[in-house]
Amino acid sequence: MRVEIDGAAVDGIAGFYDEVNRVFMHGKSWTLGPSLDALDDLLYGGYGLLAGLREDFPVPVVWTGHGSSRAALGEAATRAHLQEKLRRPDVYDVALVVPGPSVSTRPDD
Repeated sequence: MRVEIDGAAVDGIAGFYDEVNRVFMHGKSWTLGPSLDALDDLLYGGYGLLAGLREDFPVPVVWTGHGSSRAALGEAATRAHLQEKLRRPDVYDVALVVPGPSVSTRPDD
């Protein structure tokens, strides 16, 4: 297996995640959010395209057109993305899982 990311399709951080979702999440009913933690989970957690692969089975990732995406993902884009996250805590700092009632797993309860 070999994965190819089309760097020409990456026109910014949102475009990077669009391309990652196109490649790694094809055919899935959900997509990866714009988060480095989510990207780490995808690459090391084994879901999406990588689901079910053994940890010791490396998958080469080839990034074509990296010159154009390098400029689109540079310091200025990263700074703007992070500043937007700070301006919009209602979008980026929300609980997506609401805790339910506590359930005991002890046999004596």
